[in-house]
Amino acid sequence: MNQMKYSDFDAYRLRLREGLAHRISNSVTSVLPYMKDAIEWNPVVNHEMEVVGLSKLIISPEDVVEALINYPGKSDDQQLDYYEALYAKSLAEVKENPQIKSTDPNWYRTISRSNGMIRRAKRVHAHYNTQLSEPKYYVEVHTIRIGDIAIATNPFELYLDYGIRMKARSPAIQTFVVQLAGSGTYLPTQRSVEGRAYGAIPGSNIVGPKGGQELVEHTLRMINDMWKDEEK
Repeated sequence: MNQMKYSDFDAYRLRLREGLAHRISNSVTSVLPYMKDAIEWNPVVNHEMEVVGLSKLIISPEDVVEALINYPGKSDDQQLDYYEALYAKSLAEVKENPQIKSTDPNWYRTISRSNGMIRRAKRVHAHYNTQLSEPKYYVEVHTIRIGDIAIATNPFELYLDYGIRMKARSPAIQTFVVQLAGSGTYLPTQRSVEGRAYGAIPGSNIVGPKGGQELVEHTLRMINDMWKDEEK
């Protein structure tokens, strides 16, 4: 159907975005005529912030090695040396030949990938070395109440399960879970960790399923505190 409607891929992408925009605007404008009769002129407004300590994902020495994507015959440190040398070499080549930026649209890929691997390796090293002495990862959690609506923030890119748990158990009529509110990582579920999904490997996260459920419970406790007066 899309091939019939659009002559080329660029036109398809543009019309797809327009279609999504119309669906969003229609969902808003269709209810606006009724909103004037349901305005809450004096809603309850509240905001709380707490620093929450979440259990880190416990990783093994094998996880540290895997974070560097094993190269046969190379030890952990040698692999890190490999990426550091590749990064320095690629960066020097671009500095020596700046015209490559205009002739090769992918000139940055090797630099970006090698730098990313270095940062990932060091992050996993630090995670492993501190996971017993510093078992908690501390994050800011904000909860806001505006009338019957709750808003809860966290710095993670949550797997879907956690947001659904918060929304399903929240006392609010509608609960907005705002993720990526700060510097965070993926936060995977247990079945994702067991399946070794991209967002569940140690290089992609620092908090695991246990910490994820702790985040759910703590967020719900903060939201419920804002509705305590409604229960009396």
